[in-house]
Amino acid sequence: MQLRNILTQLAICSLVILFSTTIVKAKGNPIKPKMRSNSSASATEFVCGVYKGSEREILWHYYQHQAKLKNLEKTGARLNSRDFVLNDVAVIEDDGSVLISGVNPFDTDNKTFHFVPNANNGYSVTNIAFSFDSDLGSNLNLDDDTNATANLPFTFTYYGVNWNDIHVNANGIISFGGDINTSSGAFNDTDFFSTLPKIAAYFMDLNPEEGGGVFAKAESNKMTITWNQVPAFAATTDLNTIQLVLHDDGSFNVTFNG
Repeated sequence: MQLRNILTQLAICSLVILFSTTIVKAKGNPIKPKMRSNSSASATEFVCGVYKGSEREILWHYYQHQAKLKNLEKTGARLNSRDFVLNDVAVIEDDGSVLISGVNPFDTDNKTFHFVPNANNGYSVTNIAFSFDSDLGSNLNLDDDTNATANLPFTFTYYGVNWNDIHVNANGIISFGGDINTSSGAFNDTDFFSTLPKIAAYFMDLNPEEGGGVFAKAESNKMTITWNQVPAFAATTDLNTIQLVLHDDGSFNVTFNG
């Protein structure tokens, strides 16, 4: 599934932690390698904000950091020797145990995650036994980038607000109080940051017009929404099955099944 790639990139990006600090500038940089002007790397090839081909520059900052460490140790300060600061960003080096795309598997396929409201006005998440309801219910007949409103058989409390219906979007997401993509009428990843409350089970540009379907199944104590075998837009062989179950106690499950 495309989700594994997204989560992999998020995992890599999460290794870069922004914070406010003051960088001690080196007076001289005799070991700084010269940057060649004929580098084949493109400045537009960004991965987590670092363009391909910048390894030499990062290495220079790393050496600066090593020198700074020695000065800090003289004052009695201690700093993790595997971390260094680059332009007000803490860079954490991979010691071989962190996730790197193409090296370590990171996969949520055939897994179910249970979200339970907690005392901190958030949710506690656990990976429970895989659970997928093959009885999908009614087809909402969604087309590309469209929405449907589904009435809930109970009141669902989401971050302290009670809801009696949900807005189901073709792109793997539901929202409360309105449709997710009314601003553009089409898939737009910035809709994720709108003020509408939402649960993004798998927010991608999916297209049920090309195959599969989006289904809803209402029961007395739960509401099940399934994006079943829905291809990504312009990628008809990339089929995705995701199931979101809302429970009457305010908890919900997200299951990935292919």
